[in-house]
Amino acid sequence: MNINKTIQPFVIETLNEEEYEGSPLLKGFCKEYLAQLVDKVENSLKNSLNDIEEIILEREGNKFERPRLLRAAIESMVVYEIANNRI
Repeated sequence: MNINKTIQPFVIETLNEEEYEGSPLLKGFCKEYLAQLVDKVENSLKNSLNDIEEIILEREGNKFERPRLLRAAIESMVVYEIANNRI
């Protein structure tokens, strides 16, 4: 599974929903708003895809915390989409 291709439609959908008059997305935003956007994307992923559970689950003895890696990937994709296509 290509995780970027899986996440991208959810990022775009969430940002499209946030483009309304007076939206913080259009005015400039803070870390808290970015965290809210990432939460929305992550929740949409969890609700829509069974395969994502494999990524979300943390395995015992694993050095890397998979949920944090998924969240970091979502955050970077949200920032990229905003910087390159929304501003």
